[in-house]
Amino acid sequence: MVSIPSLEVVRSSIRYLWTDSMTVEVMDSTEDPDTKITSSEPPRVVIRDAPCRISFETISGATVDRWVRREQVVKLFCDETLEIPVGSRITVTRQDKSRAFYRSGEPAIYPTHQEILLELEDRHG
Repeated sequence: MVSIPSLEVVRSSIRYLWTDSMTVEVMDSTEDPDTKITSSEPPRVVIRDAPCRISFETISGATVDRWVRREQVVKLFCDETLEIPVGSRITVTRQDKSRAFYRSGEPAIYPTHQEILLELEDRHG
């Protein structure tokens, strides 16, 4: 008879792979009630050194003019309970090297984790 592992066993197995860490910053803005001008506040850290993992996938496809187009998809795996707002700056550290990303799109939330597509900071804006 095949036994089905408990949710905690599955969650623990997934989190064992989370060898990266992340820091999440958000940019708040305030509107002056008199002038109606919106100004940005300094970035605020909302999550610091949370365990995570990023994966990279390269997607290739031909374009109309027969050139091969390559695009890299970066996916973040982290705790399903974390709230990471759209547009957050996420710095991921892997083996003492850090890269900055921005959150893109809505997360895919599962009982054991969440997956969020990221964009490299260099490509943002």
